[in-house]
Amino acid sequence: MCVDTGLTAGTTYLYRVQSVGSAFSAIVPMTTSSVEAVDTPVILSTVAQDGKVTITWTDLGSDYRYIVYKNGALVVNFGRDASYVDTSPSSTNTYYVYAFNDVEERWTWATPVVVTTTAPVIAITAHEVLPDGKIKLSWSGNANVTIYAVYNCGYQISSNLYPNSMGLLEWTDPNPIAENQYQIYAFYTDSEGIGRWTWSNLYFAQNRSSN
Repeated sequence: MCVDTGLTAGTTYLYRVQSVGSAFSAIVPMTTSSVEAVDTPVILSTVAQDGKVTITWTDLGSDYRYIVYKNGALVVNFGRDASYVDTSPSSTNTYYVYAFNDVEERWTWATPVVVTTTAPVIAITAHEVLPDGKIKLSWSGNANVTIYAVYNCGYQISSNLYPNSMGLLEWTDPNPIAENQYQIYAFYTDSEGIGRWTWSNLYFAQNRSSN
């Protein structure tokens, strides 16, 4: 068997075969497929800074939409932008970018990338709805963090909070709403002695007593 590589799409080639000790066969025309090579997104850059990770990839044009997975979880669902900003990265993050062509209805994908961050991982781990309707939050601390602040639905609702010796912090929201979306904003010092801020995970907590 012989495999002919490096051919041009939509082109007719003429072949004939000769075995040892015999004459050439008749000429056989063969035409390569006219389908062009599939466009593939290429991740161009990754930046880990200020507690965030930004990834960008080649923009394949208006016919394409993108899906992005981070560590197996869907974070972008058919977006148009050729970039993604991860505001709450883990210490190690693997990103997968898939492109869907709306016209030809086909998929292609980029080689995944792994990005590590030096930002401390702050995680809200639990909440408790108290008898008076207040919500008590608990989150994991970090030795490099010196200030915490609690946010709900994008607004700061606590004063600056300082870590205790146990590394696990708690704070009670005196005025929760029915559907709460909490995040911790943490100030830390990186390995170069520069002060930076980072976000925790987004934590959802319901308070049915406020309905």
